Amino acid sequence: MLRQRDSGFTLLELIIAVAVFALVAAMAQAGLSAVVRAAEANRQAAEDNRETELLLLRLDRELAQIVARPVRGAYGDTRAALIGSADRIEYSSLSFFDGAQVAPVRRGVELRGKQLVLWEQLRLDAGPGTARRETVLAEPVERLRFAFLDDGELADRWPSKRGQPDEALPRAVQLEIELPAFGAVERVIELPENPR
Repeated sequence: MLRQRDSGFTLLELIIAVAVFALVAAMAQAGLSAVVRAAEANRQAAEDNRETELLLLRLDRELAQIVARPVRGAYGDTRAALIGSADRIEYSSLSFFDGAQVAPVRRGVELRGKQLVLWEQLRLDAGPGTARRETVLAEPVERLRFAFLDDGELADRWPSKRGQPDEALPRAVQLEIELPAFGAVERVIELPENPR
């Protein structure tokens, strides 16, 4: 007499089904992890781009406010409106509060270790011990370099010639900055008192 088979799965069929399910789940997990990593990398790249663009916008705005106003130094010496070398720049600048021009100030941008620092001296003509306010604009920064365009040539220093008037400004400032997450960026900022 033939036995009718009970409905259900055998143990072997259940083991095979569980193994196939585990294999599909493992493949789905690996794919999902790859998608999550790619999304995180894209988010980080977008954030790095945004921070770099904001930094460059801030530096463009800072240098676009340079004015041809020499100052007196801490000991009565005259300092040019703009003093620059390959790794730092110091300048007289317009100051604004709530959109209104208040008074000129003395500012500078320099690389200290891996920090890009903007300093501001609130009194234009400084005496000994005049306070400065400092802001870290970016960190880490690999390299910072300034060059000054005058008479069609780039100079590593400003004032670039002996006997140049203290109020003289270059036509433009070339800025090169290298950030680890973004790479090297070069900008040329035309100064406002030297329109084309």
